[in-house]
Parts: sequence; structure tokens; C-alpha cells
Amino acid sequence: MDGIRIAQTALNVGQTSLDVSANNLANLNTSGFKSSSTNSYSGPGGRGVETGSISENTLPGPREFTGRPLDISLQDGLYFAVRTSNGRLAFTRDGSFTVDGSGQIVTQNGDRLEPPLQLPSDSKGVSVGKDGQVSVLRGDGAREEVGKIQPVRFPNSQGMEKIGNNLAVPTAASGAGIKVSGSEMFSGALERSNTDIADEMINQIKNERFIEANTKIVKTEDENLGTLIDMKS
Repeated sequence: MDGIRIAQTALNVGQTSLDVSANNLANLNTSGFKSSSTNSYSGPGGRGVETGSISENTLPGPREFTGRPLDISLQDGLYFAVRTSNGRLAFTRDGSFTVDGSGQIVTQNGDRLEPPLQLPSDSKGVSVGKDGQVSVLRGDGAREEVGKIQPVRFPNSQGMEKIGNNLAVPTAASGAGIKVSGSEMFSGALERSNTDIADEMINQIKNERFIEANTKIVKTEDENLGTLIDMKS
């Protein structure tokens, strides 16, 4: 029975690692996405293995120039603050912004920048300065500053909790967000995912073989146990 339990713990770790790798690959084209990896440790008494944590790779992804003024990339370690549809304050590095029907600058999922920035209805053009200052060209030809994007940094960004849609929220482990001034923003460019497709394909193969090997162990142990029961009966 111990053999089955030990192999089962390995199966759980392998499946978690496979799921994490699959999520990294699924977000290969998601702007600002940070890949993750699993960390494991020996079980109680050195028997079996357990998933210890899932850590985020905080290295910046490559920057791609798009020419769209509301495509914005940040310096490493900074986040955009957004307000979700249910009113929750969350954070993202995905700077592929757009404008909704009311003139608000929002993410591709409709989450509004925080503090909110609204463009006048007669805006004919928008620009974002390196300091985050957002300006528009009004219908009468006048240029007007409408607000400023305020990036946020966390003492330990790896401690943030991912909540889906490329968003994360602070925890006690991450510490509270601190607004940062004087950092450069890059308008007309996006940070791409830092997922390494070659590494993830290797991880997929390794995890699948690891799961297959431990599945065979469970099957063998089950057959041996059945043999022992038959001998005793």
C-alpha cells in the first residue's frame, strides 16, 4: 500500500506541473504574462513528494512595438492598477488598453484604469508621455491633458495572488502596492509573454513521462497486492 501512496503523491505533483506548463503555453501570446513553475519537496519521512509552491518567473518579456498609442509597456517590476467590473482593485502588466463607449481607458477585458481616465467625446487623438501623462487632441485643435497613469510596485511581487484574466491582487506576502513616479513608460509598445516555448515543450514531455512511469508503478503495486490477497484466501 505504501508504494501506491508514494506513487500517488508523485502523480499529483506531475499533474500540477503539467497543468502549470500547459497554462504557460496557453498564454504564449498574452501581453505581460509571466510564466510559472512548480517547486516540490520530499513528503513526511522522505516518503513521496509534495508540491511546495508555484513560483512566477519575474523576468521581463520581449518588447514589441505596435505603434498604437494605448499599447503601453512598463519598466520591470511595475504594474498597472485597474478596477474590475465587480469593483475589485487588481493589477496587471498587460498594457494593451483601449477606449470603451463612455470614453474610459480600459483593458481588453473592460477593466478600467485606476485612477480612471476618461477621454472627451470630441477627442481626435491620444498620446501617452514617458511619465504616464495622457493628452488628447480636441476637436477644436487644442491639446488637453486628461490625467496620468500611475504605475505601482510591490515589495514582493511573487507573493501576489493570480485571479485570472492576467490579473493579480496583493497579499500579506506581497505587501501593499506603492505608487511609483519618475519611471518611464513606453507608448506604442507591448511587453510580450516571457514564456519560453522550447522549455515548456520539454517540460510537457518530462511531465507526461513522469506521470506515465508512476501510473505503471500504481498498476504494478495494485497487481502485487491482488496476488497477496489471493494467496491468503
